Amino acid sequence: MYPRLREQWARTADPALGAALATHYERLSPTLKVHLRREVTEVTPAVEKVLTEKEFDQLASHGIPQTL
Repeated sequence: MYPRLREQWARTADPALGAALATHYERLSPTLKVHLRREVTEVTPAVEKVLTEKEFDQLASHGIPQTL
């Protein structure tokens, strides 16, 4: 439901859809904060030790959709 909700809100800017989307983001926030904290403190230092700079750049760009 979430991806469709985001797309619908992006197309219409409907306040009700925006409120529903905000609720979803608020629910995700605590989990996302934990994930990002662990990524920065645990994963990134390990990855930087085993990947070349070129490999790291490729890894970083892999998760970014080209449609943004």
